[in-house]
Amino acid sequence: MMYAVTARFSPDELVLARMKSRKNIRGAGFSDWGYARLLAKKFNYVNTFYDHKPKLDICNVDWKRWPLESLDFITCTDVLEHIEPPVGRAFDGIRRLLKPGGAAIITVPTSRQPATCERFPDLHQWRIETEGERRVLVNHRRDGRIERFDDLHFHGGGGFTLEFRRFSRRGLIGSVEQAGLRVAAIYDQPIPAYGIPLCEYSFVLVAEKPSGEKDGKDSQQNNLRNVM
Repeated sequence: MMYAVTARFSPDELVLARMKSRKNIRGAGFSDWGYARLLAKKFNYVNTFYDHKPKLDICNVDWKRWPLESLDFITCTDVLEHIEPPVGRAFDGIRRLLKPGGAAIITVPTSRQPATCERFPDLHQWRIETEGERRVLVNHRRDGRIERFDDLHFHGGGGFTLEFRRFSRRGLIGSVEQAGLRVAAIYDQPIPAYGIPLCEYSFVLVAEKPSGEKDGKDSQQNNLRNVM
């Protein structure tokens, strides 16, 4: 993640800790961990949260607090899989927050399947119930049927960490492009010179808002890399 940030904003100083401060570059993180303090030292950056201050709900942005097209970059580490569907709202929020030419650096758990797997494709009115030692999702579908799911996947960390989907690589790229962003870079191979030991499950995507485009969807861009 941090290599992707420095490669974009400081290509001559790729080690974040050694990089000169760039306080003219404004960024925000979504529940970042580990590197948030260093990002704040180097950039005009704030780490945000869904459930406590400083708050940023990417699906329902408070535009008085977060002006349109005000960010040069967004770091989004393993967040989008936890957003209640439809997840397209989150990608639209990212696009609207970014300045033209700005970028979102995104990681999510991914697969090499053809499409993203939505765990609960007909989610409507739902709740989590506890049955003994298990947690169960009960969903009242729009057609009136009731569904129960007991094979729930919660990730570690604070807050509500239910996994709503497992992105495929193609699906993540498709979500980015559908929101009017383009794939600017993908990092999925080790970078030994900087001690970055990426494995087959690692997938860091840099999504760029096209320069010269005010808020509004740009034509979809095709990613030329083979990510399958």
